[in-house]
Amino acid sequence: MWMNSNYWAVALLTAMVSGVTAQEAGNILSVAAYQHTATLDQRGDFVMRWTPEEESLRVEIQVATKGWAGLGFSPSGGMRGADITLGWVDSHGELHVHDRYAHGKTTPVVDHSQDTVVEGGYQNDTHTVIRFSRPWNTCDKSQDMRLTDDTMRVIWAFGEEDPVDEMVMERHAQRGVKSIYLKEPGFAPPPLTEDIGAWDIRAPNVSLSSHTDTVYWCKLYKAPDHVNGTHIIGFEPLISKDNLAYVHHMILYTCIGSPSRLHRWAQHDGVQCYASNMPPSWYSCRTVYIAWAVGSEGETWPDNVGLPVGGGNEPHYFMLVVHYDNPRLTEGVVDDSGLRVLYTKKLRKYEAGVLVVGHMVEKGQVIPPGQTWMSIGHCGAPCLEAFLPPEGIKVIQVAQHSHLLGRGLTLRHIRGHRELPVIAQDLNYDFNYQISRRLKKELTVLPGDSFIQECLYDSHGKTDPTFGGFSTREEMCVSFLLYYPKVPITSCLSHPALENIYQPLGVKNIQTLNKNRTYYWDLDEERERKLVEALLEREEKPSITAYDFGMVYKSMGVHEPGSLNNKTLYDIFLDKKTWRDEGRMRALQKQIEYGTHRIECRTNSLRQWKDYEYPHFTSIKTLDDECAESEGSQVYHLVPSDVPKEGSPSHTLQPASTPSLLLGSVGLLLILLK
Repeated sequence: MWMNSNYWAVALLTAMVSGVTAQEAGNILSVAAYQHTATLDQRGDFVMRWTPEEESLRVEIQVATKGWAGLGFSPSGGMRGADITLGWVDSHGELHVHDRYAHGKTTPVVDHSQDTVVEGGYQNDTHTVIRFSRPWNTCDKSQDMRLTDDTMRVIWAFGEEDPVDEMVMERHAQRGVKSIYLKEPGFAPPPLTEDIGAWDIRAPNVSLSSHTDTVYWCKLYKAPDHVNGTHIIGFEPLISKDNLAYVHHMILYTCIGSPSRLHRWAQHDGVQCYASNMPPSWYSCRTVYIAWAVGSEGETWPDNVGLPVGGGNEPHYFMLVVHYDNPRLTEGVVDDSGLRVLYTKKLRKYEAGVLVVGHMVEKGQVIPPGQTWMSIGHCGAPCLEAFLPPEGIKVIQVAQHSHLLGRGLTLRHIRGHRELPVIAQDLNYDFNYQISRRLKKELTVLPGDSFIQECLYDSHGKTDPTFGGFSTREEMCVSFLLYYPKVPITSCLSHPALENIYQPLGVKNIQTLNKNRTYYWDLDEERERKLVEALLEREEKPSITAYDFGMVYKSMGVHEPGSLNNKTLYDIFLDKKTWRDEGRMRALQKQIEYGTHRIECRTNSLRQWKDYEYPHFTSIKTLDDECAESEGSQVYHLVPSDVPKEGSPSHTLQPASTPSLLLGSVGLLLILLK
């Protein structure tokens, strides 16, 4: 496909008017506005710029080569199955661009259907620049990828010389892959004015440990007087360039409790979160205000909402939690990253809140090794209906979060006995690229509604089970919902009943071995006072220890059957034979998905537990309307009135796959109606 002649017509007209050459005019056109820019390699040799439009994606690539360059979208991050746009400028100055498909590690073939629209390009002494657009959905299902709201794996490559012809070219000199959310709206922080200010919250020069790969650091802060009585309207991450590889996510919580005690703690440099030396009163800092993760440039929220600071019962004290990931155990890393909190003195119409839903971060999440596995978390109707007003709340955006094993995350919305459209979904989840998704339309959540958070994991590279926890090598399964108007509820999380985890593995009953174990909520005022004094008097920062939520199973002895009563649940979990029994794996997956869960419903001052059964509902999903041969085709999936039994036709008991995330949990009956 040669370059569109209209491009050069515009370039030459520009040259005539401005007195520059056509080559220079091409350079001028190349700086046309795009919403996003990403450097795809570490040297800065391959830059991608793009703008998401309603029907298509507009792209420009700027590559430090005088040979060929290619940009593609891959299902896995590799060549096989990739949808690639490849082009070059030949020795005669002609631009060649093709829509191609990669069968493997060979030269991509030219598609039968050319769906790339060439918008221009040129070459100078150092770079090749190519501009093109393509529909989000080309309907070429055999050779093109449909670009969706998922995180997309963008692959890139270039060679130093022009191809001999369409299929004869040198092997790439450089190549790579980067995760990008293509439909992300552009982030532009508002200018600071008399009405809009910034409050910088930074970690206090935290020294990372070279003995553990994961550190969560907690530090308390008091809102300055000039921030009290305002609304938070957005934020930016503050991370030094040298530490970008270590700062994985940050959460800003609000705190309740004695102002005098919190004020004293705000003078301290902080401690390792959720460890033995974390003051018990800090666990009162549990209402999420801001959640940032790697990949996000920052956020600003709609003009009608803001998070309140100070005044009345609103928070004056905050806790910043910074998650550091140091897999290579690098020594000497010191960090002062944080958040620039944007606020306004002109109060917005609605006070917003953040609701956390999904699976509790604790031992009750167990992911067997060597599996494709589904975990779920419930936020049930009994919890929401107690706190939502009759008219409900409006959800604005969603941020989904898991760790290294996460592959697909879906947040489902149930009302009565019917599933509503999926709230948020990312079937190409990347732990190293996480940003919030602004909903195209505000979502109404009514009293009596419920959520199901599904997380699909791939543990085929593991030899031991993975437990829920804060470490990067442990797992999470949660979503953060920004909504308005603000209501008291702060989190709605669940975990499977413990017996639904150990009974499928052949353990009938357990007993607690360490009945004197102390938990943070058992500590009294005197113990807290002594801890305060010890930490405030200590000159050096407290030591950092490794997280291991699974260790709690060492205190749970097997009571029945008798043949196992000299073992603990930890012994059972760490026994490789436990996970080789396919029947047990199917039974365990069934119980984790459909068995009884315990829901924790939390406000700032209340913590309630409720037993909860998997809801029964019918869901309707439309097919790919853009490419459907007949209008009105729909896919129905039905959840039977009873939990499917093992081996029944409505429950295949196979590990979840991509279609099951699109259409619901594993084992749902699919009926195609035309």
